[in-house]
Amino acid sequence: MIKKTIKIYTDGAALPTNPGRGGWSFIILENGQEIDRDSGGFRFTTNNRMEILAILNSLYALNEGYKDHKIIIFCDSTYVVNGCNIWSQNWIKTGARKSNMDLWKQIVELKKEYDIELRWVRGHNGNHYNELCDELANKAANTPYNIADIIYEKVKYNI
Repeated sequence: MIKKTIKIYTDGAALPTNPGRGGWSFIILENGQEIDRDSGGFRFTTNNRMEILAILNSLYALNEGYKDHKIIIFCDSTYVVNGCNIWSQNWIKTGARKSNMDLWKQIVELKKEYDIELRWVRGHNGNHYNELCDELANKAANTPYNIADIIYEKVKYNI
């Protein structure tokens, strides 16, 4: 049986520098039609955390009915694509101490539930949905009164 396919575009940002104010976003497409989008921000975090959170939040936005679909996620971060596709499961098995392990563990668990394939897309290269996600993530990062990325701030500042 051929699985139906869901396409998801994601992006994350840290402004004006990394680390900085963070934003994430995703757009979910089914049969070429947008079915969901969301974004959010944090007062201080890294772009890598935001890239991973964009993926996590997109998967959490899907309901149980999509577990039998092929999910293709487009991301412009090679670190995140390789982390999801190759490295994260081994990091967890070996107990490696890597940045963002709280998020990588969630990715590994979701990969057990969903048929996920991550694909790299070149950022800032005219891909409509990648550009739109970039715009949404930057807007979210620039929203006043964003919440704290408590895990990142705890590690960074030992609080």
